[in-house]
Amino acid sequence: MNKLESDLKGLIHRQKCATQEAEVRAERIRQLMGNIDVSVDVHHRSDSWAVVSLQGAKTDYIKFIDLGSRDMMEIARFLRQYDRANVKIDASPFDRHMINEEIYRL
Repeated sequence: MNKLESDLKGLIHRQKCATQEAEVRAERIRQLMGNIDVSVDVHHRSDSWAVVSLQGAKTDYIKFIDLGSRDMMEIARFLRQYDRANVKIDASPFDRHMINEEIYRL
């Protein structure tokens, strides 16, 4: 009986440690996601493009994405992947309004 009780206590302890480790990793991922910024430059007569940047503790990572001649709906779908607080849109006021409405649509 003592052996089973000891095994159970060990199992509970290992589970608590695993849960704490998972919570630490989840918090790190939330912080990482908060450090992602997206800027989009929208053009009608030429190609549009986006810059996705990740600010790290020591290094910043930047990726340029060619959006080509995508329309407003496709650009809005692209932007939905990211936290809306970290999205910056360089476009005409009408286009910016249209993209923002599409991003926030459920």
